[in-house]
Amino acid sequence: MSTAKKILYKLIEEIPESQIPEVIDYISFLKSKKTGKLSKS
Repeated sequence: MSTAKKILYKLIEEIPESQIPEVIDYISFLKSKKTGKLSKS
């Protein structure tokens, strides 16, 4: 596993449960942005 992924996993482990949905939304946004699947409305 790359160092960047290890850092990301560590940061995710430290996030309070209440903020996890926000993190999931943001990661989904970044993934969509990378694949060009953003809705342009």
